Amino acid sequence: MKKIIIAIVIIAIAATGSYFYFTNANFKNAANQFVKNNITGADKPPPVTKATQQSWVAVIADGTGSGYTQYSVPKVEQTYLNRMADSIHTNGGGRLWLSYIDNDSKNNQCLYLPIPGSILKETKPSIGSGETSFEADDKKKAWEKRVAGFSQDSANHEAAYQKAKEKFLNDCVLILTKKIYLPGSPQNQWSDVIGSLNSSFETFNAITDTLPAHKYVVAFSDLQHDAPQLKPAPKLNSIPKGLTLIAVNPAPGSSKNVPSR
Repeated sequence: MKKIIIAIVIIAIAATGSYFYFTNANFKNAANQFVKNNITGADKPPPVTKATQQSWVAVIADGTGSGYTQYSVPKVEQTYLNRMADSIHTNGGGRLWLSYIDNDSKNNQCLYLPIPGSILKETKPSIGSGETSFEADDKKKAWEKRVAGFSQDSANHEAAYQKAKEKFLNDCVLILTKKIYLPGSPQNQWSDVIGSLNSSFETFNAITDTLPAHKYVVAFSDLQHDAPQLKPAPKLNSIPKGLTLIAVNPAPGSSKNVPSR
């Protein structure tokens, strides 16, 4: 049937070539576009739209108590990590890490969850101004072909994400309860903040992806470095370009500014 329609259009162009094709710009453009789409194959279905900006978030928990003073710092909880992961998932995807501060933080365990962006069903194309019925029909059929398996693909995609997130959160609960928030633990008597921050900076610097991303280190900590036992004393590295460091409930008297560059 489609071949018959193409033949009719070509015949129509030839029959009206001495007048209508050359004097009616709209018809000429529509006919040229139809022939290009259906005969030359120059117009291919557009790719599925992908997010141009991801979110990369490194969360640092601090269960330490300073050897000189002690501040009340909010705890990282499973509900927070779950909300953060879902927010990244619904806004283009990205990465989520969880690490922590103790008396020697430079090699502490770091949990990682790669987060895919959620799949959004492509909107059914509308009929454009001056568009012929042939063009509209072709556009609709191309859209139907692209979204034919959307429901199943979306379900599989979401199930895989939820399964990976569940494992990540379970691992987070274990490390939060068994290693990080342990009052009186020998590892929590001093605060190697510099070691933890440097490790997070190195993580971001090691990623070579070219996809643009919003990058954050979110430290649930007073960020007061207090580790006199470390020799030589660690030095804080520069914050990577494009990275924002956020301190949740910083130490009393601090500027509470968010350093970034």
